Amino acid sequence: MKSLLKITSIAILSLFLFSIAYAQTPTSIDGVEISANPEIASPGQNITVSVESYITDLNAASIVWVVDGKNYAQGTGLKFINITAPAIGKSVNILAAIMTVENREIKIAQILNEVRTEMGKVVQENFPVDANVSKMINAKAAGS
Repeated sequence: MKSLLKITSIAILSLFLFSIAYAQTPTSIDGVEISANPEIASPGQNITVSVESYITDLNAASIVWVVDGKNYAQGTGLKFINITAPAIGKSVNILAAIMTVENREIKIAQILNEVRTEMGKVVQENFPVDANVSKMINAKAAGS
């Protein structure tokens, strides 16, 4: 009975994890996308937040990163920053303000929140690294 409950819990949690991972990926209408890696992190874990574009050359663009309302970093071609995942119950607001070589201003935001960090903690505590679920998450598989 305990193993059935554990398997059911793992299955439900797995479905929830896939929903969270896909929900965190914004769709861009201006040709620039922002993403965080890893998508699911534990509190205090290092996260790389990056911008990518197939329309404009971000290597030549001026990029200003604002984290929680404060200027965090800026530079030409600065396509990523490293930040620390927030504590459970907290969130981090990230804004990338980009001035392209075409003189177009683009602003794109990402919010890292406790759902992401709490799920990372649950995964680390309950799923071994070599388990099938962990392999599916890393590969972004839809299931087996």
